[in-house]
Amino acid sequence: MKIIFAILCGLASLFASEACLQIEGARVHASDIAKALPPFASVPADTVIGYSPGAGLTRWWRGGHLRAIALRHGVDPGLLEDLCVQRPMRMVGREELLASLKAALPEGAELELVDYCRLPVPKGTLSFQQAGLSGSALAGASAPLLWKGRVVFDEKRTVSFWASVKVRMRQEGFFAAQPIPQGKLLEKEDLLWETRMVPFLAPQPVLDLTAVEGLEARRSIPAGAPILIGALNRPRAVEPGQIVQLRIQSGAAQIGAEAKAITGGRIGDSILVMNVQSGKRVKARVQSKGLVTVELEGRDEHLDESKRGVGGRGGSSAVAGPGMGRGSKEGGQAAASAATRPHHSGSGSGTED
Repeated sequence: MKIIFAILCGLASLFASEACLQIEGARVHASDIAKALPPFASVPADTVIGYSPGAGLTRWWRGGHLRAIALRHGVDPGLLEDLCVQRPMRMVGREELLASLKAALPEGAELELVDYCRLPVPKGTLSFQQAGLSGSALAGASAPLLWKGRVVFDEKRTVSFWASVKVRMRQEGFFAAQPIPQGKLLEKEDLLWETRMVPFLAPQPVLDLTAVEGLEARRSIPAGAPILIGALNRPRAVEPGQIVQLRIQSGAAQIGAEAKAITGGRIGDSILVMNVQSGKRVKARVQSKGLVTVELEGRDEHLDESKRGVGGRGGSSAVAGPGMGRGSKEGGQAAASAATRPHHSGSGSGTED
């Protein structure tokens, strides 16, 4: 659109004729035509002859057409020459542009005008919004931005206008008070609240101390750098090699055992653990620090086997609930071992040897 507008404006500046009637409004009235063709002074002044041309364009009316309009109103103007109509164009000045740009920025913002459109535009109001500011992340936050605006004329009609600018905004947030190495858990002493003037596209540092305190730095953060939420991670709740509590659930049934973490992870992550008693490896989800769970869908044969094995020893159940005593605890450990080892079909009772 900007390219098309530039071509039209360039052609208009080359071929505009001083002999053409200059019309600023959206419609051409008989009073306008009378300035070039005096016989039209007898036609009612508010008679609409037609619409004004677009920005940079020329509209022609043939003499015969104009004479027919006059005759309909009881005026015989005789033979009339063809008439051309244009919309007056103007150049936007630097001071006018700066005033329009500053009006769209918050108080205290710093603006530097690098370049702007130097093509003629219709007489109207220059308008810019912050939403029109854009730039390339690859170019860097301090690179000039393209600010797309428009000139509003005839109340609702617009043409494009652009400016290349550098904008600095006031920004508040937490910054690194000291170098923060990768993997460090953030503490209050690591953070410093500051107000700075930064480029418009500079990322927003975190604003809430409680939201980042205790999080882990994903990479090294130099002193003075903004603390960005994307540079932080939740700390690991389980480390590789750590002994954790493994909880196996199937519906209302719940058994537990000790397991060794093969891989580490954060809360919500799926990690690989090994049952210490049976040596079987399973995937479990980290629920909290040192606690992982495995949820079995429906009625699992391993859980059934483990419950039969526990019942065979002492009649205790591995189902979690009140009143579980020593026998239940031992049965639960046996059940966890059976639930996480390969099942062998046969006629055995299901208890461990």
